Formats: sequence, structure tokens, C-alpha cells
Amino acid sequence: MITVPPIVVGLIFADRQLLDPRANDVSLIGLFQGKEFSAFPTPSIEMIVFILSTGGRGEGEIELTVYPLDENGDHEASDWIYRKRKKCAFPSDDPNRVVDIA
Repeated sequence: MITVPPIVVGLIFADRQLLDPRANDVSLIGLFQGKEFSAFPTPSIEMIVFILSTGGRGEGEIELTVYPLDENGDHEASDWIYRKRKKCAFPSDDPNRVVDIA
């Protein structure tokens, strides 16, 4: 099987999620596009990041990295604030199927 990395088409940020195992439902609570703070560094905050992607096939690793941006919106690759890597597996028969990467 050939591994094809997914194309990330969007990110949705939320304060939390609710899981209903009986109905097999996931609900995102407190959606937001950004948060403002009066000073940096900020206190830690918990959030859910829902990744919309398409076309992935096979097993691999996905990484979410958060960087501080300068006044031009640029960043240094080694200057990350938060990084999380997760192993994931996308089905080889249907690249459009929803996959939960918990």
C-alpha cells in the first residue's frame, strides 16, 4: 500500500468537545477563531483542534505546531510554543472517511 499524506484544508478551534457514545456523536463547544490576552506569555489554556483534511491514505504521523509570529506574520522554525505529534492511520479504501486522531 502506498502512503499518501493528507491535505489539511482547515482547522476548527473549540474550548471543549462532548462525546455521545450511544449516538456516536461528537459536538464541539465554544468555537473560536482566536484568543486575545493582555500580556505574553499567556497562561496555559486547554482547547480542542479539529483538523479537516482530505486524501490521506495509510499510516503516518500528523503534527500540530504553534509559533509566535513577528509583526510581518513570519516565524523561526525552531521557535515553537507548542508541538504535538500523533500517529494516525487513514483508510486505504476511502480517503474521504472521517478519522478520529485522539
